[in-house]
Parts: sequence; structure tokens; C-alpha cells
Amino acid sequence: MLAVWTVRLGGAPPAMEAFSPASLRRALRNRLLLGGLGLMAAPSLLFGVLAVLGPLHLSRAGWGAAAIGGVWLLGAALEAIQAPIVGRISDSRGPLVPVRAAVAVGALVSLGLAAGGRPLFYAPLIVLAAIAYGVLFTPAFALIADGADDAGLAQGMAFGLMSAAWATGAVAGPAAGGAIANATGDWIPFVLGAVVCGSILFVARPRVGAGSSIVERPAG
Repeated sequence: MLAVWTVRLGGAPPAMEAFSPASLRRALRNRLLLGGLGLMAAPSLLFGVLAVLGPLHLSRAGWGAAAIGGVWLLGAALEAIQAPIVGRISDSRGPLVPVRAAVAVGALVSLGLAAGGRPLFYAPLIVLAAIAYGVLFTPAFALIADGADDAGLAQGMAFGLMSAAWATGAVAGPAAGGAIANATGDWIPFVLGAVVCGSILFVARPRVGAGSSIVERPAG
């Protein structure tokens, strides 16, 4: 039955799925899509730093694999719970609201992680960081899809770009975070993570009289 139902489904409209170099060039100049790709790469990078340095700090404090895994499991569970909530807020009030809240919290938590401290202080910060960083993924998905529509780019190609942005952050975060921490100490990568969050907060600020920010659809 599933095979029959699949065969009866119509294909995607050719005009919507056709790819052209011109549509890709338009997409790579589209503010919504570029903002979405940036929001996809940034939390991937931040998660990469956290995934390398967080467990090492807890391990040095004497925590075992099960306890460390429990911290990450709790963070992942709460991140999954917040995603639909953030989606509804983004739909009703615009992506700027959850983005700014997330990076403000992310900057403060990153500075807290840079300070290190005892595991009972450090472990909750890991969970909060996972939630704050993870909030950015939901608006990123929406912005990439909207930007692709504006540019006439096939959604499949747009989400291929999304995967590339995510992979760039996921590879650069652990590599750069580990190398910097090895050379200077664990606190520097987290301070740089706070700088990344602060930069997003600055770029995503509302702009009165000068157009919208990169994470807002232009009026009209």
C-alpha cells in the first residue's frame, strides 16, 4: 500500500525545484538566507567548543562518564522541548525575539563557563549553554527557507547550504576550541564564544529608520 501511495504522489513542480546558477547567486546575496546560514554555523561552532571542553573540565573534577553523559542528556532533552516553543514565538513575534534572548543568555553562560568553578556550578551552565545555543537553530531553519523562496532557489539546494554551514561550525568548533585551549587555557575559547554571541546580538539589533536587521524580513 505504501508503494502504491508513493507512486500516486505527484512530483514537485519543476519550476520550484529547478536549479540555476543565477538563483544561487541571488540566494548568496539574500539577507535572510545569509542570516540563517550564519545562525546555523554559530551554534554548531559553540556546541563544538562546549563538547570538547565541558566534559574535560568535569572529568578533571572527578566525574565519571555516566555523570557527564547525564548532563549532556539533560541538555539535549531540554533543547528538544524548547524547539517547538521557540518556533511558535518566532512565527508570532519574528525571529529577532528568540535570537536576541538566546545570544544574550549564551554570552553570559559562556563567560560563566570561562570562569570554570566547581562541577555543581559548572554542570548547570553546560545545560543552560546547550539550551541557549540550541535556540538559534530554529530561527535559522525558517530564515534559510524564507531566503530561498525570496531568491527562487530550490529548497533542496538551500538546505544543502544549511548542511554545509552546520558542518563548518561543527568541524571548526572542536578543532579551534581544543587548539586554543591547549595553547592558552580553557577560558579563552569560552570568552571567544561570548564574543560570538555578543556579535550576533549586535548584528541582530532592531534598526529604526535604517531597514531591518539581517534576521528580519524586510517590510513590504
